[in-house]
Amino acid sequence: MIGTPRFNSARTTPSGFSLLELVVVLAVITVVSSIAIPRYASALSRYRVETAAHRLVRDYAYAAARARATSAQVMVLYDVFTDSYIMTNSVALNDADMLYKVDLAAEPYRADITLVNFGGSATLIFDGYGNAHADGIIYLTAGGETRQITFNKETGEAVIQ
Repeated sequence: MIGTPRFNSARTTPSGFSLLELVVVLAVITVVSSIAIPRYASALSRYRVETAAHRLVRDYAYAAARARATSAQVMVLYDVFTDSYIMTNSVALNDADMLYKVDLAAEPYRADITLVNFGGSATLIFDGYGNAHADGIIYLTAGGETRQITFNKETGEAVIQ
């Protein structure tokens, strides 16, 4: 049909976002963040305290093995104020001139030693045969998470609870 006007039914749309769309997206991001951030913080605290607890358990085994290997007494001395411990008759794994020391307040642990008790002392002693002198208990905290490590002198086993 020649001469009849054509109507273009296709609309042109603007190429940006409307204010309403931006507000909806920001609202969704806020809701998801309010759920995810506390879960992440909790998971991070749990990771830190678990890692610190496993480090202690491995170091008990190392101290007992070191005592047996050298036929000498090895002591694990805790300092609750600095959240650290040292192991006598052992050198640092990364520097042979330094004493074996672990700082649980530093990365990656960032944990606190809240209680140490080995027969009324803050020291765990292994004799030259690798036997411990006392049962013990240690509490570690990081964020809102707490772990208890119990040490049994008869079995030489440390258990994380």
